[in-house]
Amino acid sequence: MSSPQTFIFLHGAWQASWCWKRVADPLMAAGHRVITPDLPGHGMRMQPTHTVTFQDYVTAIIELVEQQAEPVTLIGHSMAGLIISQVAEHVPNRIKELVFIAAYIPEDNQSLFSIAEKLESRGVSPLLLIDRVKQEIQLKRCPELMSLFFNRCSTKDAQEAFNQLQPQPLQPFTAKVRVGDSFNRVAKRFFICTDDRVLLPSDQLKMSNKATKHITHLDADHSAYYSNTEDLVSLINQK
Repeated sequence: MSSPQTFIFLHGAWQASWCWKRVADPLMAAGHRVITPDLPGHGMRMQPTHTVTFQDYVTAIIELVEQQAEPVTLIGHSMAGLIISQVAEHVPNRIKELVFIAAYIPEDNQSLFSIAEKLESRGVSPLLLIDRVKQEIQLKRCPELMSLFFNRCSTKDAQEAFNQLQPQPLQPFTAKVRVGDSFNRVAKRFFICTDDRVLLPSDQLKMSNKATKHITHLDADHSAYYSNTEDLVSLINQK
């Protein structure tokens, strides 16, 4: 088991902090400090989607990181890989380690949409309902969505998560991330989810290989916080 440290977990698109409860509880029981914030416009921090920007995400997390007494391990799932990368570029000395879970890793001047255009993964694309007036992205509610995001989860867990999905602000998908030397020098780990149908393992490997040699394969779907909580906690707790 690792010595006590501070973990900050960031949820992905269409989700909120609820997804981390089963991961946070055992880590806290092991003596760690665990923080699972809602990003602006998500969960308990709901606001009109057209008012939410990528910079709002980044600013909120930088403020949270700087409030901690020690450097933190910053963990991002899926879309949140871009957020933790940008935060690390701004405050590298406040970050002990970045952990990416089935996450997007940007190169300089890339957005989530521009990264996605270059990947093989297309599973979720037909299910995106983009409203440019509201500046939001909804997901088409259908069985295909369940089988993409929660293909290794129990029916109960999949339905619970499915019911909590919410509109995603559009601007954070189009904003360009600026990363360079500061981001590059921060320690990183990547967990590839091997049965992921949203972000294919091959695409996860392609991105992670450019950023770190510390790559681990996790037997899980895209929603690893439900489909393989035990191994995910164990991996995080190793260091």
